[in-house]
Amino acid sequence: MIPLFPKCRALFALGAAVGVLFAAALWRSGRPWFACLGVLLLLTLAACLFASVQAVRMHSRILAYCYTRLLPKDFIEGYTILLKQARVRPHIRFSMLVNLASACTAAGDYTQAGEALDQARTLPAAKRRKAQAILAGKRCHLYCAMGKREAALGEWKKLDTLSRSGRLVEPDVLEQYRVRIAVLDGNVTAQDAEFIRETMKTARSELFRTDMKFLLGQIYACLGETAFARACLSEVAACDRQLAIASQAEALLKEI
Repeated sequence: MIPLFPKCRALFALGAAVGVLFAAALWRSGRPWFACLGVLLLLTLAACLFASVQAVRMHSRILAYCYTRLLPKDFIEGYTILLKQARVRPHIRFSMLVNLASACTAAGDYTQAGEALDQARTLPAAKRRKAQAILAGKRCHLYCAMGKREAALGEWKKLDTLSRSGRLVEPDVLEQYRVRIAVLDGNVTAQDAEFIRETMKTARSELFRTDMKFLLGQIYACLGETAFARACLSEVAACDRQLAIASQAEALLKEI
């Protein structure tokens, strides 16, 4: 993460320089070379750890624009620049592209979301099959958001195959995407609504919780539970319009 932020690169460089100066001072005082080298390595490592912690914190604050504050367009604007400038390892770039795709899907920019996932697919990954599962899940979500039922089902089948070959996909994740496709079909059950309600209780982010709330509202609308549907959709519709489902929820409220 250090290469992402100039401030963190400067902190690391400063710490490493202090290490060099301190080791040189020890050498001039007559200390053994191995002691000087040990001090240099220790101080450089400390500088690296400190800069890494600061980089993770700064990155988390940026991610919060999308996942906590529900401002995906603001996130995309800054994150796209960061992604273009950054020279990071392939697995970090992969994660960044996945984050960008999630934000673009949330903002309703489906073309850019697809492009980000295409770029992520070309990157080498230490855990190739896990990366395939992540991309299939993101594409399934994207296609559901676009209303492309057959494409979404194709990605879901990939997830199902991967889930059978090891714990690459959690059963709850697989079920969540199945429910999304069922909503496109208009073929949902009360059990689907109960599953989504339980999923919301363990939401990993405010973005995910809001997305599940919208999905729950759609399910209730399909089931004819108008009061419950309106309660869910009204909460989503009150979100900032940077979130695509806020406008979609408002439109759906006018139909029920």
